[in-house]
Amino acid sequence: MSASVSLASSIISVTIVESIPVLRPISPAFLSEQAAEFSRLVGLLRKKRLNDLILDLSTCENISSEGLGIIAACWQWCHEKGKGYMGVVLPRSSDSEVVNMFDITGLSRSIGSALQRSVRDAVRYLKAFSPLAGTP
Repeated sequence: MSASVSLASSIISVTIVESIPVLRPISPAFLSEQAAEFSRLVGLLRKKRLNDLILDLSTCENISSEGLGIIAACWQWCHEKGKGYMGVVLPRSSDSEVVNMFDITGLSRSIGSALQRSVRDAVRYLKAFSPLAGTP
């Protein structure tokens, strides 16, 4: 995939790191509006057969139940159906609301090793598990 793929959004930024799409909310929140936009963008990526992705929540301060639900649904599509791989970057602070919500809901346990400390770590994770990650 080249960096010329256009996935324009005013709510979620999409960048390409080593041929892997990285989606990051522009605001410090991942609420219903951001969750809906994330879902739309993931759908566009799937149509382009880009099934590996990274969701970067490292700068996120708040997350809604809808946001958690969309992340869980994307994770399930990727992993349980074997259609792709997803890495998730959480804020570094263990007392972050986002980290706490992942823990309280059990999403941390479900996603497990896909939770990474940085985008660079998430790229390494995806390249280790996905035969297609990082290939143009």
